[in-house]
Formats: sequence, structure tokens, C-alpha cells
Amino acid sequence: MRINVTKFFAVSVISLGLSMTAFGVTNPDDLAEGQCMAKVFKPAQYKTENVKVLKREASKVVKAVPAKWEWVDKKVEVSPAYTVKKIVPAKYETVTEKVVDKPAHTIIKKGEDRFNGDVMCKVAVPATYKTIRKRKMVTGPQTVDVNMPAKHKVIRVKQIVSPASTQVTEIPAKYQEYNKKVLVSASEVSWQRVLCKTNSDLATVRKLQQALKNQGYNPGKIDGVLGLDTYKAVRSFQKSQGLAQGSITYEALTKLGVVASAN
Repeated sequence: MRINVTKFFAVSVISLGLSMTAFGVTNPDDLAEGQCMAKVFKPAQYKTENVKVLKREASKVVKAVPAKWEWVDKKVEVSPAYTVKKIVPAKYETVTEKVVDKPAHTIIKKGEDRFNGDVMCKVAVPATYKTIRKRKMVTGPQTVDVNMPAKHKVIRVKQIVSPASTQVTEIPAKYQEYNKKVLVSASEVSWQRVLCKTNSDLATVRKLQQALKNQGYNPGKIDGVLGLDTYKAVRSFQKSQGLAQGSITYEALTKLGVVASAN
């Protein structure tokens, strides 16, 4: 912020009495002999803050995951096991047996006797036998239960490996960061004690010039004279430190570590 110097020092005397509380001075009459005051401008003070702004809200992405299948061989039942009734026929065996072919009997047989003429005799004829083969039943017919096993066959079937599901992906919120200049204190115009040619001395000015040089500002020659270079150096220092500007304030002297020889 630039200030018109001519306009700056043309402020009415009324404002003088309202703002002379700086450095304990409330009235020009309170100034001690040899002390000087000037109206100075203190620029607004800012600081840089990091601001985080939501650019995109957190969200979720839901993705359908299809089921997975595979082909496998599977043994399936074609017909169940069952029981049937079965007739088991009788069992036979072949045996040999001696049987009477002709039973014993008697016959009338003509005898032979040459002396007695015809002779009839009754003669016993023994039984005759023969061997025959015949079937003999060992076990009779019977009914039994016969278990019939189940019938199976192998077929190819499609079986599920993993069921269908949903996959949820969390997408975090996205923020954008930027630096923001924030006002700490507003600019102001106030009366402050100052060092000027009226109340300065060689020793104090030399200390001021040396302190400025040590801080990297060029005050010109270290000669104890308040010249243009010294004023420029003080102003540059005040500006860099955010101090009130317009004169060599005691605020600036204190910041530079300079103690005036005469207070």
C-alpha cells in the first residue's frame, strides 16, 4: 500500500490528539525535552495460511463380480438298487441203484429121466438184478431274495467355484491445498517517538548505521550523519520487518538493538 506523503502530513490536528497513545505519550505536552514524535504509517500485517478445500467428495464404486464355474465329471445314479424274488429250482444228483430185474419165482420144467419117462419138475428160479441210474433230489425248490445293485454313469456337469458377488472400492475424498493470505492486523496511522536531526547525536547515528549494515542494508558512510542513504536503509528495514514507516522510529531502533545515547 502506497501513501501520499504530502497528504499524509496534512492530517488535521484533531486526529493528532486521538492517536498519540503510542509509547506512553497521550499529549504533545507529555514529551520530554529533546524527544520528537512523528506520524507514521504501519502497513497491514498478513500471514500465509495453508487452506484445504474439498475438491471431490469421498465415494464408492460397486462392481459386480460374476460367478465362476468349471466342468467336472460326476457319477450319477441311473437306477436305484432293488431286491427281486428268485425261485431256485430243486437240485438233483444222479445215483446208481441195484434193482430186481425179475423176482424169484418157480417154473415147471420138464425133467430128464430116461428111466421114468416124461418127468415134470417144479424148479425155483432165483431173482435177477440190474443196476440202474436215476436222479435223486438233493434240495427242494426255494424262493430267495436277490439284491440288484444300483446303476451309475459318469456325466460332465458344470459346478460353481465361487458365487457371484459385488466388489466395493472406496474412493477417498480429494482435497486441493493452496496458500491464503490472511490479515493479522489492519494498517494504521499513529504517532510514535522518532529519531531525527533535532534529537540525534553522532554516537547514536553511528550505532544505527552499523546495525543496518550488519543486517545487510546500505546506510552509506558510517559517519554519524542522518543522510538520505541512512533514511532509505531504515525504510527498507522497516518494510521488511513489517514496522511502521515514515520516520526513524524508536520501534525500529529497538528492533535493531540500538539504544539512543540521549532519551
